[in-house]
Amino acid sequence: DSAGKRPFCHQWPPMRHPGVVSTASFKLPGFYRYFPLSQRDRKWGLFVTTVGDTRIAPHMPYPPAGHPKGYAFEWSRGRVLHDYQVVYISRGRGWFESRQTRRCLLRTGSVFLLFPGVWHRYMPEPETGWEEHWVGFDGSIPRGWARHHFFSPQDPIIEPLQEELVLTLFTRLVDAVKANQPALQQVMAGIVSQLLGLLYSAQQARLTGQ
Repeated sequence: DSAGKRPFCHQWPPMRHPGVVSTASFKLPGFYRYFPLSQRDRKWGLFVTTVGDTRIAPHMPYPPAGHPKGYAFEWSRGRVLHDYQVVYISRGRGWFESRQTRRCLLRTGSVFLLFPGVWHRYMPEPETGWEEHWVGFDGSIPRGWARHHFFSPQDPIIEPLQEELVLTLFTRLVDAVKANQPALQQVMAGIVSQLLGLLYSAQQARLTGQ
């Protein structure tokens, strides 16, 4: 594998946690939604559970409060999800760790995948903060892709080939939610499928040295 195309996974010194910063007067920039699901949504084969983005200022405590039970977590304990997530870091840098990986450096442009039942944790570098975008999803279609090893918890970090298109797709997801488009779940499922196709393409390019 050529240098620079592998995930930034190394043995790093212990994390320095940010100091305690009051957020009483700090309005967190960002947007997020968690979605109730109907049986019809589940029958589509790919459904979205959450969409959001947020900007974490330097030395701000992480993760921010306000997320529902099952999604909130602390660095010291980590988290296990019941669904998949794609998280894109559009600015800043930080760290990712999971049951299958060592602590990995995340930089601007990094994308990482979270898998159901897999312990993980991540946070921005205190000195830089970061801007993150995420989408959670599940269903028979993504579980089939994982079962056939299109994506794997052993290789969760991806450097996309078309970063500007990744950001465009996350923007389209948020815009669709805000507009409350008809058949919103099916619209979002199409965007997520395109996003995962881009990430798979980046994985294949890395493996073939392109």
